[in-house]
Amino acid sequence: ELCVVDVENFLGKTIAGTITCDYKQASFSVNEGKLLVETSPRHPISADLKVMAGKISREDTPEKTNGSGWKWLQRLWSKKKP
Repeated sequence: ELCVVDVENFLGKTIAGTITCDYKQASFSVNEGKLLVETSPRHPISADLKVMAGKISREDTPEKTNGSGWKWLQRLWSKKKP
């Protein structure tokens, strides 16, 4: 089984973060046509996405932005309206 250090060594890059794997929960969200952070806001995947979005948007933590650190990600994955 690969660990983060193995991947970092292979790529020669630092891993910024990881996202929990839960195929069942992710599939449910996709089948509902909703973002996982909407269908399961307290799920570990949602928490991981918020942390990652906070890092990408250069926010210290999602808590400091009241969750707004991941809104750009939400817009990215939202369906475009005609």
